[in-house]
Amino acid sequence: PCMVRASAKNYLRVSSVTDPADYAPILSELAANKGAISIETRLNLMKKAFAHTALYDTTIAAFFSQVQAAQLPYTFKN
Repeated sequence: PCMVRASAKNYLRVSSVTDPADYAPILSELAANKGAISIETRLNLMKKAFAHTALYDTTIAAFFSQVQAAQLPYTFKN
């Protein structure tokens, strides 16, 4: 998630592809534009990347909101 978030923040220079359904359209755009991705596409990819990491964070938060301290081990043993 950190790399996705970092690349999404740099959408002006980087394309963050988090959905395999976007692979073919991205490859087509690259082929049609001499290896370039439009700002519109990069903006849409950035939005999807942040939605992806937001869902990830929400899922983790929901899980841990149900965990009580008594359920966790007091110490970590290897």
